[in-house]
Amino acid sequence: MDPKSLFNEIREYCIANADQTIVEKYGRYFKEGYDAYGLTTEILLA
Repeated sequence: MDPKSLFNEIREYCIANADQTIVEKYGRYFKEGYDAYGLTTEILLA
């Protein structure tokens, strides 16, 4: 698997499992901007 296809696969997974409420909840702690997909800890560790 080449790096570009791996990157695309991870990005698609993150977008498919995104939760906007998590982005809104934690985004307030990052004044410079928060680039997150809203994945829960359980999903990240799975």
